[in-house]
Amino acid sequence: MKKIKSLYILFCSSFVLSLLVVACCRGTITITGVGTLTITNLVTDEIIEDSLSTEFMLSNKFDHELVEQAPPQQFLLTTAYATTCEYPIENPLDNNSFQVSLNRQLIVDQDLIGAGENILDHEKINGFYFDDIYNTFEVRFASDLLNQMTFENGMTTFTFEATGEDGTVYSNTLELYVDLD
Repeated sequence: MKKIKSLYILFCSSFVLSLLVVACCRGTITITGVGTLTITNLVTDEIIEDSLSTEFMLSNKFDHELVEQAPPQQFLLTTAYATTCEYPIENPLDNNSFQVSLNRQLIVDQDLIGAGENILDHEKINGFYFDDIYNTFEVRFASDLLNQMTFENGMTTFTFEATGEDGTVYSNTLELYVDLD
């Protein structure tokens, strides 16, 4: 009898928890624009706006909008917002479409990457990441990677591009002085 009572309590608890999740998680995220491209110092976590001379992270935070749908009026727990939800993206990005290029050539581990070519295609540059929750793309250029790279110093334009699964192309550029000797 104790086992049946324990199972009944577990079932009821699971049912109530599922009601809370259903009551709270009703909506989608829509990517509304390309957002902001920034370069951040990996050591100090400060945004670099003029001259790049240390290890860095290039990131693009997409503009997005959360469209929440109210639970049905007859729903038992319409005000129970006790959970955190991962909302589905209505117009997701194609994770194979990310591109980062420079307007100058770059040498990575003695391989030449020409101006305008996607540097993410090089096997050494594999630390890029897309966060579906915050709609942010990141690629890190830590010191171990920078030691294998040779940049042309001078004003450099970084270009980020991605394509949505619906065919929408998002493109962003950032220009700053590169001094990575």
